[in-house]
Amino acid sequence: MNRVRQILAAAASFAALLVAAPGHAAEPSVFASLDINKAQGWADALAACDMTRFFLSNPDLEAGTIIAPGGGILYKPLFIPEKTLYTPSLNDALDTLVLVGQVKREEVVEARFQFASTLIPRFHKAGEVDKAFLKDQMKLCNVLTDDVKKRYGG
Repeated sequence: MNRVRQILAAAASFAALLVAAPGHAAEPSVFASLDINKAQGWADALAACDMTRFFLSNPDLEAGTIIAPGGGILYKPLFIPEKTLYTPSLNDALDTLVLVGQVKREEVVEARFQFASTLIPRFHKAGEVDKAFLKDQMKLCNVLTDDVKKRYGG
């Protein structure tokens, strides 16, 4: 848990630079609850990154199913992945963190369900500020997953 906070503190510094960059509006994003700087632990951070990647794929939420990277199928209405998370890289990070006792899979499932329940209905309201937020957030998520690989050998 302390390592998550250290990573997020470093990521927050990076995020502050991104937010201060020209072209980024100050108004809050529809996706503000995904901010990994506010994550309460690995479960929230992984679920937030997963939803970030999902929304960056610009999913057709009117479709009955969506094919996930790695071949999984997500079903309407919440598009919950069969393998816990949307992308293989996040599933790898999750598997590693579960193996070393840093998080329980059930906690991640619950966190992702909560984010999906709240944010999928709001997706249609997303605009340019929201897309910028997701792109910035994705950079932080990449730092997070890279750190898991380096630290735990995932």
